[in-house]
Amino acid sequence: MTKPSIARVAGVLITLILLVACSGSIATDLYIADIEDVALDPSVIYYTHATLMMESPGSSSVEQLKTKIREWFRDVDNFRETDIDFSSYLVADIMVPVINSNVTVIDAKKDLFTIIATQNTAGETEFGFRFDRSVFDTMNRYVKDEFWSSLSIEDWDFSIDLRNDSRTTKDLLIHSLYVDGEPVLGPKKFTVKNRGTLNLKFSDILRDYGFAHQEVMIGLLL
Repeated sequence: MTKPSIARVAGVLITLILLVACSGSIATDLYIADIEDVALDPSVIYYTHATLMMESPGSSSVEQLKTKIREWFRDVDNFRETDIDFSSYLVADIMVPVINSNVTVIDAKKDLFTIIATQNTAGETEFGFRFDRSVFDTMNRYVKDEFWSSLSIEDWDFSIDLRNDSRTTKDLLIHSLYVDGEPVLGPKKFTVKNRGTLNLKFSDILRDYGFAHQEVMIGLLL
């Protein structure tokens, strides 16, 4: 192979490496009492803790990425770094809104991920989530411009630790999720003891559908 050919191949390989999509995740704590409150009253807005993890572009750009994360998310705190397999990730604590589904605007700040709840026509409390694609598009533009990389929602994971902070046992119907590692397609009843927790991990199809349609209900309090 000639030197020009080697150079072209090397250039293509470098480009492919740079264009690999950046992965990430958001793991959110959600409390049943908060769901019940916001479902009843659209004026009530809570903020709950979540852990953001985003693939790092390299040590030389970490401080720059921290600045952007503070712009993209609420109440960002406690930055740290971790390694998973052969990739480095920047991790931070953020706050995620918990609101009534009839509320479309909280303030000037936009949120990539929001927990929503409402009472349906039968008087039952439903809960789910909302994506704001404009926030993800803003993140993607920055990553493309600065790091020759890209963001795809398909490379991001979302999960909720649903915590029963009431004094009684709660029954729920959950669908289209992994519940404590169990794949659940159709509605299935789960019971959470007081102070107990269910881990709800989004399936790929739920995440992608939610991103396309922006809002999905995933559970019902019985």
